[in-house]
Order: sequence, then C-alpha cells, then structure tokens
Amino acid sequence: VDPGHGLVLYSDGLVERRGEAIDDGLDRLAMTLGGAGAVPASSIWTAMASGHTDDDVTIVTLRRH
Repeated sequence: VDPGHGLVLYSDGLVERRGEAIDDGLDRLAMTLGGAGAVPASSIWTAMASGHTDDDVTIVTLRRH
C-alpha cells in the first residue's frame, strides 16, 4: 500500500443480504467508499448495515501514512 493510500478488508456479511443480489451489496460498498478519504470502520458499518445483518461482519481499515 503506497503512502497516503488505504485498504479495506471485510467479511461477506458486510455485502450479502437475503433476497438481494451480491452485486447490490458490492455497489453499496463502492458508493460508501467512493470519493471518500479515510473512512473509519464504524462509518462503513453504519452506512452498510444500518444495524440489520443476517451474518457476522468484520471490517478492517488500514491507511499508510
């Protein structure tokens, strides 16, 4: 990871929803992360899950300075 760039690792529970295509979840994640600078894991969780998940969720965010 180059200086000033970041990396987001996540489990499938963040983007998968029952009755929804996985592409919808991936699109939602791309919109959440797109154009943003450093996004804390808690903000990703709030935007993506809104407290409703059918699975466990893990999010790890890294930013190299």
